[in-house]
Amino acid sequence: MAKVSEEEYHFRVVQCNKPLPSKCRRKSRRGSSSVGAEATKQQPFPFSSSKVSHRYRVLPAAQWSGLQSYRCFLFRGTRFRLGDFVRVANRLASQDSPTEHAVMDPKRPERDWIAYILEIRAADPYHVFARVYWMYWPEDIPKRVVKDLTRSHGPEIFHRSHEVIASNHMDIIDVMSVNGLETVKPMISSRRDARSSQLFWKASFDCFQRTISGDMGSKQ
Repeated sequence: MAKVSEEEYHFRVVQCNKPLPSKCRRKSRRGSSSVGAEATKQQPFPFSSSKVSHRYRVLPAAQWSGLQSYRCFLFRGTRFRLGDFVRVANRLASQDSPTEHAVMDPKRPERDWIAYILEIRAADPYHVFARVYWMYWPEDIPKRVVKDLTRSHGPEIFHRSHEVIASNHMDIIDVMSVNGLETVKPMISSRRDARSSQLFWKASFDCFQRTISGDMGSKQ
């Protein structure tokens, strides 16, 4: 039987507000960014064609780096892997909201959050954590940003039911909050079949600069 850790785990991600272009990357001998402390690392942003990386640190750094790294985990009979999209329980009563950069609407539908798995670490079978990028629902985007987009692109900028917006908001989640796998496809064509219930993304949101990039001209 695996030994169960008696430690308490409360991780948080500290991010640099500005992305690091690929041509400016410099690494130390240990693979960390030369900018900032030794624990500062670089995470490529998989939802952009510009190949930028975002700098981040997980705190407490020593505790996080002391956990065993894995490529997958098994939970409730489902295997979750690096690069998977997952549904995360929407606990509105919790203070741990993935959309802290957004203007929250208490009347919004209570649906699961969507996350993209970047890293998996564990102390034992009962203490398993994933570092993720959050996918925002359209209603999670700040109203000022949506208002500016509406002025330049018209009112139909998002498909409210099935569109998610890739964000550079990174976080650590306990995998006990995962409700299952989700399929999210990039929207390639300029038009989408309105009958499809498939989740898709076509734009990304910089939660620090409060800007949207991507194909914002698509009409649903």
